[in-house]
Amino acid sequence: MNWKTAFLTVVLLAAFSLFADDTDKRADELETVTLKTPGSVVKRSYSIRKGHPYAVSALVSSTQNEIAWFEVRLYDGAKQVDFFRSLRSSTNECRLDVVFNSGAADRAEVTFELIPDAMQPCSAVFKQYRFVRCEDTIVQPWSRRGGNRCRREINSKGEIILHPNGGKRNTGGTMTIIQQLLPGKKITFSADVEAKLPKAAMLVVHLSGSPDSKNKTLRSAWNNGQKERLSVDFETSNFSRATLELRCATGNKFKKHPVKFSNIQVTAIR
Repeated sequence: MNWKTAFLTVVLLAAFSLFADDTDKRADELETVTLKTPGSVVKRSYSIRKGHPYAVSALVSSTQNEIAWFEVRLYDGAKQVDFFRSLRSSTNECRLDVVFNSGAADRAEVTFELIPDAMQPCSAVFKQYRFVRCEDTIVQPWSRRGGNRCRREINSKGEIILHPNGGKRNTGGTMTIIQQLLPGKKITFSADVEAKLPKAAMLVVHLSGSPDSKNKTLRSAWNNGQKERLSVDFETSNFSRATLELRCATGNKFKKHPVKFSNIQVTAIR
């Protein structure tokens, strides 16, 4: 597959092919983990191959917002060599995921946690839990968060909804990374945006990894209407990495007005 074809076939919600023992199972055959006591944890341990990408994901909901999550710890023998944590849960069921490269690790430990100070009664449910090895990872899912000023939701249509937390006017967002940019290419990053208020959403591209140039950031305009398409054109030049960001405004007037991003595309112009 050439570089252009790879980009055109990327699905940014989950831009990786999964293969593991559970690949052929139906959703109702995958494991469900339930936590019902503050401070409770459930652990799973896996032997993994060094230098390979893996993904952990589950449909998560809880009786209170932000009381549960899962963590991934990587070990080389008895020594911990890396650590990853998912976003926190919400009362609305949404998919949480962590994608990582095993590096020097030969074992992964996944821990499901319910915070000790959760108010009783409380519980968290992790449905359709899976731990799988990924093949040909080009773009990670939208699992990286820009700050903690908004909550990310991915619905059943693959649309990404950002829920601003309010407070002082600022921005929040969710990000994904392209690790394998080829030099001298022109690319468009675009998405359909729905927002009740103007100046509530934009797209951002952060370019880095150039041996002789400073990092570079490009932005679309803020949205103007309730429904429109935003885009950012950028040249890869000699940058090796692009961080793509869906950004929302988080001031108090935006707090009750989520922003929806759909039809997200990364396309090579030349």
